[in-house]
Amino acid sequence: MPANCDHRSMDTNDERSQPNDDVQSEPVEAGHDDATRAEQLEGVIDQVRGDLLLGHVDDARGMVRDRLADAGLGADESDVDAVLSAVQGGTPA
Repeated sequence: MPANCDHRSMDTNDERSQPNDDVQSEPVEAGHDDATRAEQLEGVIDQVRGDLLLGHVDDARGMVRDRLADAGLGADESDVDAVLSAVQGGTPA
């Protein structure tokens, strides 16, 4: 090892390599799990409505199923129908 090398900088057990509970390790917005089911459904409805307005939808029913599943909500046919009805009629599910 060269004489001018600092052995301390090679320590693999320094503080930087230790897990830190104060560091966010995944993207999570504050309050992400505080929404009520109705609020989550409104969010899905808004997302679907926006996608439809932009023309980004080939299969609205399939997309609603995916959005409901992504939100952790049930995706049975009555839920899908309610969201599609709300999107088309502009009323909440």
